[in-house]
Formats: sequence, structure tokens, C-alpha cells
Amino acid sequence: MMGTIAPPAARALARLHEAGFEAWLVGGCVRDMLLGCAPKDYDLATSARPEQIREACAPMRVVETGVRHGTVTVLSGGLPVEVTTFRREAGTVNLKTPSEEEPDDEDQAPELDETLAGMDYIPYTPQNEEEYFQQLKQWNDEDEYTRCIQALNAIPEDWRNYRIAYAMARALENYAIIGDHDEGTPNYKGDKALRRAIEVLESVREEGQDKAEWNMRMAYGYQYLYGQEEQAIPYAQRWAELDPEDKDAPAVIQECQKEIAKRAEAEAEDESDHTGVFTGFVLLSKGEWDKEQFIRDMKEKWDIAVDEYDASEEKDDDALVFEVGDMVAAVSLATYPIPNGEAELNAENNYMWEDAVKVAKEHCAHIMVAVLGKEENLLEKGKLYTKVVAACCRQEYATGIYTSGVVFEPRFYEGFADMMQDGELPIFNWIWFGLWRNENGMNGYTYGMDVFGKDEMEVLGTDAKPSDLRDFLASLVSYVLENDVELHDGETIGFAADDKHTITRSPGVGLPEEQMTLKISWASSDGDPDDDDDPDDEAPEDEETGVPEVYTEEEMEAVEGHIQQYFGKFENVFHELSSPDIHVDICVVPPSKERNYYTLVTMGMGAHRMNVPEELAEYKLERAELAIALPGNWKLKHEDLKNERWYWPIRLLKTLARRGAPTTLVAADATHVLAGRAALDLFLRNGGELRVRRELTIAAVGANPWSAYGWHFEPDKFVRALREAIDLPVVNVKED
Repeated sequence: MMGTIAPPAARALARLHEAGFEAWLVGGCVRDMLLGCAPKDYDLATSARPEQIREACAPMRVVETGVRHGTVTVLSGGLPVEVTTFRREAGTVNLKTPSEEEPDDEDQAPELDETLAGMDYIPYTPQNEEEYFQQLKQWNDEDEYTRCIQALNAIPEDWRNYRIAYAMARALENYAIIGDHDEGTPNYKGDKALRRAIEVLESVREEGQDKAEWNMRMAYGYQYLYGQEEQAIPYAQRWAELDPEDKDAPAVIQECQKEIAKRAEAEAEDESDHTGVFTGFVLLSKGEWDKEQFIRDMKEKWDIAVDEYDASEEKDDDALVFEVGDMVAAVSLATYPIPNGEAELNAENNYMWEDAVKVAKEHCAHIMVAVLGKEENLLEKGKLYTKVVAACCRQEYATGIYTSGVVFEPRFYEGFADMMQDGELPIFNWIWFGLWRNENGMNGYTYGMDVFGKDEMEVLGTDAKPSDLRDFLASLVSYVLENDVELHDGETIGFAADDKHTITRSPGVGLPEEQMTLKISWASSDGDPDDDDDPDDEAPEDEETGVPEVYTEEEMEAVEGHIQQYFGKFENVFHELSSPDIHVDICVVPPSKERNYYTLVTMGMGAHRMNVPEELAEYKLERAELAIALPGNWKLKHEDLKNERWYWPIRLLKTLARRGAPTTLVAADATHVLAGRAALDLFLRNGGELRVRRELTIAAVGANPWSAYGWHFEPDKFVRALREAIDLPVVNVKED
């Protein structure tokens, strides 16, 4: 019994057929339907190009999930339907599509590794070679390419020769490009087959390299692999030399040249205009996500009700598409890493998170987030995008956020997203502020302004501290985005009447040269950004040079002695390999009989002299270290610390030890915050922020008239005073 086609897929098929295009269901949905099961997702292959798909499927929504690669997603009834343009047929010149981004494991195309053992066919022996190849020819004529591959797999290694290798390469290429019975082959399976065909041909290079047919197969193999046209051309040229009468060889050369030009043009277009393109990826340590949790978090956190398009239809657990006003948010799970090491490469840009590269390297899956739609206010689009990503940060397996050209820590991203609840823009989630030092001084740039239709900014060759330069750029960005300001070459900008910074538009320095950026002068034409600083309050020499501040040898010995005297002997030290400002190591004091818990203490924070309020000057608090206690069963081995569940206390200590950035402390609820009023006031006055993940319902508050310090109030007077002071029931629990 064959299952029925879900209405969204049926509508897409019908629209394409009505428009005169071929369109077929392909992939796992066909198998599921044959088994009588309801497919979880649908894939269509069609002769229509992406722009023709969009026209034919109107008014259904068509999302450009990979338009330059020949793939779009049709959204209807809450079910995304992926539609891909046909591959070229072997020996023809048609539109090509790239590889789908799928994991490279052995389960992608198991049919290619199977044999026909036990089936009714003519097995190969040297004695019946011609009969065997006649059978292969018949299967090829019947488009039974998988049978050809499986039969060839069964041939013992000792018997394999050039003829068998060529037959295998031909069958693999036909399987990849045409598919059995012209049904097509998913690109990720096809690309595996093409790579295998090339390997087989390489194994007989010595015998085949001077044969036209061998060079033809090599040319086709590389031609059909997306982005490999450059490698196909030399083989096609050699093919043309060996067989001048074959007109397909020059046609392949011409088509490869066209594809190279088209791809270069598409890439140039992609790089030139990112306006309104809000996309990003949530890195996962496990290929799972809790869709229902995401829906709850969107409602509880942002008061956004996530409603799929049609509640009457079956939903895809791996994808979610919903509307918010004139915007469409799409969230989908991909159970494989971001290809080509892209996330890992960009993670190197994050100088604020030492584990960014490690997290990016170790992720095994990701959630793709995109916000589309007609909303013209790009800030509103950006806000919705940030809210969706922040909700994804709460997923159990979320380890990093890849967006704005960098990999963020989820806690960092969610913390800045919370600024929107106070009416502030999450600038640090939208824009990355790159910093680097050269012989001319400290330099900085923005990355992400182009999404809002604005030029990126650069400040070059300054004597500024890194944190000051970053804050300066952040202030400029906030002003430009909040007020929708357009900055032009030759203008000035400032934050006061006598503060004017010149603007020059020229090729990028920290950014690619082909990208024009706005160069903002650090020094004001009527003053300097640091004019208001106290001249007597000079920064240490190493702060100016960018060299991390460290203890002297004597100071370090004193710190180590203090830790051992008051906390215990430490057995292990987490050494910091790279330090942007202060070198912070963390020593680990193991549990003991007196203390049944781990004690982690920083070593290095006190090398920097802190600013202390005048009223506390007598206590000499300019230099300090931090300590945190962890349960005795806390896991602190190297392998354990790859998991954020065990690593976060170390990250917290390092974050708190760094100077120059406000700190947000997040607790589960108010019961987990044990701080005196003086300490809390000091923390808040110095830019700190305290937040809780969940609010508590307070049923009652206890007030004791007896103090631990010896003084007390008369109970009756105490009760009367409380009743007069607050408009709530006050009960003497001892008597009433």
C-alpha cells in the first residue's frame, strides 16, 4: 500500500506540472510512501530553474535556501518542500547543481557498496567476460546503474583490469548524474559516487591517460562535482586532442567556462549586498533539538506565539517556519557540521572567547536560523532574528553561535539579547568589532553593518586602549543604526560640539580591499577622545603596548603562598596560553577533610590595579584575586572540560578577572545569590548586572528582631513598626 502525498508537496508538484516542467518526488519520501508511511520531509527534482520554480509556485512562499546552487524551499502548510533543479545528464550540457551539505559517512550511499551475491545474474570470470559485459550493457540500456555497480563490486580484486575500472567509472557517473530509471540521485549521494569514479579512474591512469574515453570520464567526473570545473577543463582538452571528431569535448570545455563565470558572478553578488539577510547558525554538540522547548522559550522570553502555518497538517520535527508580522522566521536542524571548516575558521576572530575555536571544531550539528519577509524596517528584522537565536541558545546541546563573521558564546549572545527588554539594541550581537595591532598602533573595524545597508567602519593607527577603541566604534554604530544615519566621505561626526572626527571612504584595510569602508579618525579635529581623562590617571606602560599585565616573580610567590596557606595545596593549574590584557591562570585546590569541595583561585587578576571608590580606599582593595567553590564531585579533567556543563566556572572566573567590560551575572533564581548589600551596591555601581533565569513567587518574608551582631528590637514595637511601614499582612509567627 502506498502512502499519500502531503498537500504541500502535492501542490508544488501540481504547480510545476501545470507550468510545463518535469517534476518528480525523489529520495526518502518515495521509500516511505511505498512502505505506507507518512514522510517527514519531501524532496522534488525538476527541470525548472530556481526563478521558474518561484514563478510557477506562486503565491506559495519560496525561500532562497540555495538558489545559486539550484535549490529553493517551497513553504506551504507548515511543511518545507526542497526543490532542486535536475542535474545534467551524462554527455550533455545542462544546468548543474552543487553538492548538498550532508555528512560524509559510510551510510550515505550504502547501495554503492553492496554486491549482487545470491541474485540471478551472470557473475564475472575471465572465461565469460564478454557475456558479463553484454549483461552490463543491457542494464545500462535499462538505466539499472546501481545493478551495474553492485555486479562490478562482486569481481575479485585480482581479476580487475582497465576495462572493469572504466565500466565502474561509467556506472558511477551515470548513477550520480542520471539515477536509476532517470529518477535522479540526491546530490550528496551523487557526489560520493563521482568522487569514487575519479578514484577508480586514477587507479588505471597509466593505461588510460592517453585514451580519449578515459579523459572523457575524468572530465565528466570533475564537471559534475560542483566547483570543480577548473579541474575538468584539462581533461576535456586532452579528450578533444585525442578525438577531434567528438563535439562533446569542446562543449564540455565551453560549459565549464560558463559555470566558472556564473559562479564567480554569483559569489561577487553575494559578497556585494547582504542587506536584509539575517542568517546564522547555532552550533550543537549533538544532532538533536527540542522544538517544543523552543516554542515555549519564544513565548515566555519574548511573548512571541510560534504558530506553524496550518495546525491541521503534520509538522516536521526538524524544521519550523512561522510568521511574525510581515516577517517569516525559519529554524531548521541539520545533523552535520557546517561544511569546509567555515565555523572553525571564523571562530579565530573572537578574541573575547578562548574556547571559540575548540567549540567550533567539535560541533557535530547545527540549527540554521533565517528571518525573511517584506518588513522594511531592518532593525525589526534584526531584533526578531536575535530573539530566535537567543531562544536557540537555551537548547541543551547549544555550544556556540556562528553569525556576524564570528563564533559567539551562547551565554554572551543571550545576555546581549536581553538588552532589547530594556529598549536597547543588541549591537554586540549584530556587529563584530575586530581589533588588531600593527606597527602603526591599535586598529579596529566593524563587521555586520552591511546587513543594515550601511558601510563598515574602520579606525586605524591609534594609541587607544583596545577596550576604548571598541567602545568608540560601538558608540558610532549605535548612533548610525538607531537614527538610520548615512555617513559620507568628507563629513565629520562627533559626540559633542567640539568633538569632530573626519570620515574618509576608501578601500578596506582590516577588511578586503575590494570592500569600501568608512575610515573614522581617532583624533578629533577639535580635540581627542581622551581629552576628558584625568592626566594623572595614566595607564600602566604594558596596557599601552598591549602586553598582558603579569605579577613579578616575587609577587607570584606571595600569591601562591597565600593560596596554599588559606585554601590548601593546589595540584593543578589551568594555564592561559593567550592573554589579551591580563594573564589569568587558575589553580585548583582539591577537596580535603576540612573542605569537602574544590576551590578554584585565579592567579594574575591582581597584577592590574583596579579603580576603587574613595569610601573604600582605606581597605586597599586595588589588587585582588577571585575564588569559587565547586562540589567535590565536579569534573575537572581535560576531557570533561570540553563540556560546557563542567567548564563554565573557569570561564566565569576568567571573565570576571578581565577588565574593561561590564559583567552580567546570571543565577538560577534569587536564592542562589548570597551577597551583602554593600557588595551588591559596589558591583552595580561598577557597571555590573545581576539577572535570574526564573522569577520566584514570594509567599512570605521572615524578619528577625534579633541580630547576629548582638543588638535587637522589642518584638511588639518591631511588629507595629513593620505594619505601619508596609501595606501587607504582618504576623508574629511566635505568638499569632
